[in-house]
Amino acid sequence: MRIYTYICVAILLVVMGVGGVQAQDGQFFETLYDVPVMEGIEEIPEMALSFDKVGGRIAEAGAIMSDLSDREVISFYNTSLAQMGWQRKQSSYAPYIFTREGEKLSIFIDKSKASPVIRFLLQPVSAVKR
Repeated sequence: MRIYTYICVAILLVVMGVGGVQAQDGQFFETLYDVPVMEGIEEIPEMALSFDKVGGRIAEAGAIMSDLSDREVISFYNTSLAQMGWQRKQSSYAPYIFTREGEKLSIFIDKSKASPVIRFLLQPVSAVKR
């Protein structure tokens, strides 16, 4: 599985280098090592959380959006995560949900603060109530 992830990351970096919106110098979130940090957002280290449990890993990351629209952010993650094997799912309680190999990645955009914040939450699918 790790080799598959590294191959996907390499392909993603090549594709993003050619396209419009890019990841910041190939950077990934500290706790979400397979989720790229989009150019124009800045990771918030204080929001980082990660631990492994018997049923899978749980990780959280956050970032501040600067002058990007929700559409730009979600378009970037729709494209980049799909290239890494994530599939977009619809949900009534979180606007942007992706699944891959027994894991669920939720992306929330909170505009209630002065600077909009993007929150990424990774958890095992088995831990999610349906």
